[in-house]
Amino acid sequence: FFFGLWTMASLLNDEYLKKEAASFEDAWKDVKAYLLSELKMCGESIARMEKLLDYTCKGGKMTRAKTITRVTQLKMNQDAARETKWYDMFLSTPTKLEPKSDKKEDPLYAATILGWCLEITQAYLLVMDDIVDHSETRRFQPCWYKLEDVGVGLGIVDSVLLRSFVYRILKHFLGHKPYYLQVVEMFNHTMYMTEIGEMLDTLSEQKKDFKYLTLDTYMNVVWHKTCYYTIHLPIALGLVVSGDLEKTVTEEEVRQIAFIIGEYFQIQDDIMDCFSDPKTIGKIGTDIQDFKCSWLACQFMLHASPEQITEFKENYGKDEEGCIAKIKELYDAVGIKKRFEELEEEYGKKVDAWKPTMATKCPVLLEAVEMLWKVTYKRSY
Repeated sequence: FFFGLWTMASLLNDEYLKKEAASFEDAWKDVKAYLLSELKMCGESIARMEKLLDYTCKGGKMTRAKTITRVTQLKMNQDAARETKWYDMFLSTPTKLEPKSDKKEDPLYAATILGWCLEITQAYLLVMDDIVDHSETRRFQPCWYKLEDVGVGLGIVDSVLLRSFVYRILKHFLGHKPYYLQVVEMFNHTMYMTEIGEMLDTLSEQKKDFKYLTLDTYMNVVWHKTCYYTIHLPIALGLVVSGDLEKTVTEEEVRQIAFIIGEYFQIQDDIMDCFSDPKTIGKIGTDIQDFKCSWLACQFMLHASPEQITEFKENYGKDEEGCIAKIKELYDAVGIKKRFEELEEEYGKKVDAWKPTMATKCPVLLEAVEMLWKVTYKRSY
């Protein structure tokens, strides 16, 4: 009963969100100070390293990072509610657990550090992905490699350096934790899967062969490239810190719901790449000119007429305004947006059908999924 006092609705109030933002900012100062202290041997380049960290790691919505801390907070609130006597409800308002004074022993601080590790992982992947996709902007500013003093060569080196930062941070801040090795392995596995997804995505793009524009190819890319690090890892890390993973819920059960949400997230992202205003999403979509195996292209190949497919083949993968406009016109002709809206409802039903299985088994996971779904489902484009 008392856990209901501290569900998603009561957690995400203005006071909590302000404290959350402050906690992330404080932890970022700790992370950056540690990394820069290790980079003293770089001499004058240390200022460049600081710019790399701030430019590539900050400015996003931080949904992944916040998922970790919110799962941890929900578990702390649940434990506090269980310890509350029934008559306390009438005597006073229960208070949520506050962070411990010793940072090293504070689960929320550990969750925040893991959140930044995930954001740096995201930065590593985005810097590399932007180079591969020849992207122009990211988060309302030029891509890192597009900066005059960076370029492709240094951009690649910087992305690899960002990846290495993650393991230095984990060792320094969480090396004493009993779950340290488990967390390292989770990051290793996630990066491995994501990099396989990047490879599959790039291969289909480079071959420029229309036979690869299939839903089977597309889903294989999505499962590897998106589902693991965007949905599965944030939830699983939060459950590790809170002590629920493999106790009340298995990692496989987390993976099942993560893949449902991850598939939807990527399909939605493909729609936004094509139809959203760059001023709204912070980047210029390039899927059409890059010959991406996108959900839109795969759906088009399934439902278009032979004549439409001929026109599609004449224009897809070409970085010309007329060709891009023609592809969007063809998408409209086969009702791509309508098909997406129908699919969107299907994914909503899948998530709703999953919820009852976790209502008693792992309420923390249920609340975490509902928080994540709230900021993902039916985003405007």
